[in-house]
Amino acid sequence: MPSSNGFWVFPIEKLNENLEKNLKKDLQEAHGVSLVIGCPLPGHILEKFSELKEKVGSDIDIKWRDDPSAFHITVYGLVIPSEYRGEESWHAMEEKVPELIEIFNEFKGFELEARGISILGMGAVALKISDSPELQQLRGKISQLQGVSPLKFGGKTIKCIIGRVNKIDEERRLKLRKICEELKGFDVGTLKVEGLKMVHYSHRFLDKVTDKVVI
Repeated sequence: MPSSNGFWVFPIEKLNENLEKNLKKDLQEAHGVSLVIGCPLPGHILEKFSELKEKVGSDIDIKWRDDPSAFHITVYGLVIPSEYRGEESWHAMEEKVPELIEIFNEFKGFELEARGISILGMGAVALKISDSPELQQLRGKISQLQGVSPLKFGGKTIKCIIGRVNKIDEERRLKLRKICEELKGFDVGTLKVEGLKMVHYSHRFLDKVTDKVVI
């Protein structure tokens, strides 16, 4: 776990301030367009979530995502919330659809592994998803398209969010770090990527993710 992750290194009071701010943001509906895998994820992966939750335990205050239809792997943010301007920004992206479909069709049949969990700097609990040469190449080609937004939230993280840490003290933070280390080899499952979806979404973090699948 890199030291640059503020969740592990911020003073506990500052960390809880940030967690509280993000919990308030979660209540505000945000809109955007993302490229995703799954949506929803296959059953053999979803079945492992309850086992993961049990291993983390109930004494750490985490709000878990529990709607099966909401789980997906975010691959690339095409129109991120801070740049979303309703139909205007979607129409601008819509012009790129033929080019995006062409890129999508080049990358099918590769596999991604979900193994263990991590805590992102904003307190989000995420499955650890393996990278692959195919996924790197796909993201590289998308990033070269003029007018496509870079992914700003999560940097270059390919992520599947499964929960949010609500509040924590130093003792539980240390415990959670130890749990993440112990679970780094926990096999959630392998996903064969047969296609990708572009979703125009409306969400409040854990409640509703997908509004409309456009590809």
